[in-house]
Amino acid sequence: MLNHAILSHPSEFLTQWAAHPNPRQSTAEVFLADQKKRYALGRNENTLLLAKDIQLSGVVDDFITEPMDWHGLPVVSQHALPADAILVNTVANARPITAQQNVQRRGDGLWLDHSDLYQIYPDLFTPPEYVQQSRATLQEKSEHFDYLYRKLADDESRKTLLDIFHYRMTGSPSFMHGYTCRVNDQYFESFFDFPQDGSFVDAGGFHGETSLEFSSRYPAYSDIHVFEPSASNYERVLDALKNTRNTNAYRVGLSSKKEVLRFSGDNGSASKISDSGTDSIEVDRLDSFNLSRVDFIKMDLEGWELHALNGAQATILKNHPILAISGYHHPQDFIQIYDFVTQLRKDYKIYLRHYTEGWTESVLYFVPINVTKI
Repeated sequence: MLNHAILSHPSEFLTQWAAHPNPRQSTAEVFLADQKKRYALGRNENTLLLAKDIQLSGVVDDFITEPMDWHGLPVVSQHALPADAILVNTVANARPITAQQNVQRRGDGLWLDHSDLYQIYPDLFTPPEYVQQSRATLQEKSEHFDYLYRKLADDESRKTLLDIFHYRMTGSPSFMHGYTCRVNDQYFESFFDFPQDGSFVDAGGFHGETSLEFSSRYPAYSDIHVFEPSASNYERVLDALKNTRNTNAYRVGLSSKKEVLRFSGDNGSASKISDSGTDSIEVDRLDSFNLSRVDFIKMDLEGWELHALNGAQATILKNHPILAISGYHHPQDFIQIYDFVTQLRKDYKIYLRHYTEGWTESVLYFVPINVTKI
């Protein structure tokens, strides 16, 4: 039986983690004492958070071509660092393991993970938002996560849930060793049989990569329906899929009702519906499109998945499709998406897979019992 104490007793786990001796404590002490040695790896939200907690000497970005400033901090490449500088890995979203391996090349005593600082000095350093959200949600909803754990269909799903939340509760990359970025595999798994002539709905098409991968894996498909509300992304979808057949692209987002919403469209794949967005987009219910056949629905809508599922109830009830729903945007999504789908239909097996080294790209799969392989 896999150990799932982090789900049933999250406070005890956090207490034990905080008290565990950290081998990089002496490096953290030097980092705290000497302002001239403080650098962070990566121009990201966690570096900005660290910079609020303590004055940094600068930021490292090995992809710049010449020195620059970023939010008032000098940005340099790693080879330009002082020899005794301490470099903190603040990368968390997709490649924290790769980033950790990068900073480790500096040698012992010259690198830290962001999590080392807020573990050793919890009163001085602030955990990232995804860590704070995960701690609060898991402590409030531990029985719901424990229930989800028990309902998952296989050991890999259960282990994945545990690994994800060990990482989300601590931010420590050590819990994600063994995971890699494998975006081409995302949404395409071996535990279900997809009909070769099936119909695919791509909700959150971005630049069309998932639909293009689908068309390659299932060349006998019947049709593809891509929903992408961003004007610039929609044009990229059209270009990416111009040589595919029976492809329908809709410049509309999916939601629980037809309306116009504000949209923050300048964040690449993380663009999302937001009250503070500067763009306007049209959204509608998937049910309103009256698609004749739907065998697979993929959704990655940057936290809007529950709204879109609400507007797809008739389609799901009629077609009983495979569902691949991103559940990582907020920790509550894992249990809320599970609850919504399983209350709508009882005849699904539920799997969980993860596709990065960090906290992003966790996908809940709802597979009709008659098409599961395991």
